[in-house]
Amino acid sequence: MVDFDYKTNNFIITIDGPAWVGKSTVSKALSKLLGYKHINSGSIFRSIAYKILNEGIKSDENEKIIEIANQIKIKLKDDWILINGEDVTEKLNCANVITAASEIGVIPEIRGIALKILKNMAGEGGIICEGRDIGTNVFPNADWKFYVCASMGVRIERFIKLATEEEKEKYSKEEIREIIEKIDLREMNKETGLLKMAEDAIIYDNSISPTAEEDAVVLKNYITHWKEMKKNVGIIERKRAK
Repeated sequence: MVDFDYKTNNFIITIDGPAWVGKSTVSKALSKLLGYKHINSGSIFRSIAYKILNEGIKSDENEKIIEIANQIKIKLKDDWILINGEDVTEKLNCANVITAASEIGVIPEIRGIALKILKNMAGEGGIICEGRDIGTNVFPNADWKFYVCASMGVRIERFIKLATEEEKEKYSKEEIREIIEKIDLREMNKETGLLKMAEDAIIYDNSISPTAEEDAVVLKNYITHWKEMKKNVGIIERKRAK
């Protein structure tokens, strides 16, 4: 591990995890805390999904989807997501867009296009990049890797919080659970870009976290105080064993 000096090192920090665990809010908070650029890889797939849904293209019409993906212009500006100049930030959290993004994410050509966009956005570092396979596939040599998770109950509540009024009326909690489990299953079993925790990632369960800002402080402490944490592991283990 290297000493943390974010002003000179321009680290690449990855945050992976399944849907509705709070990756985006944590990533944004950490990027603000460190002064780093935030990149949501999922927004690329969701942008493509949003576009094909608007044009009535089905998720199995691969050729048409690839054509759209090659033409689309995606720009991340602060917390905004622009598609061909249109602000679609609030439109990408709908369940149908997220589900479609998960479905088209298994297409190798789409992953290749998304990877190219991500690499261009990353530049020379100084980024917080979130997604499913960022630490394992996109940036396997990232300086710091985190894997965020949360209990199913918390994920269901976050789904409801982000859902449109129409979706809130449409789905029961059990149906939401089924949607989440279906997406998880697809993400963990697809051929490329599957959801998997990197062997050198730090796992962080934020099920009981009060705010994303407090989560960000915890993640920053992992980075800035890793030497102290390493020394204290033995002490903590002995106390728990008593």
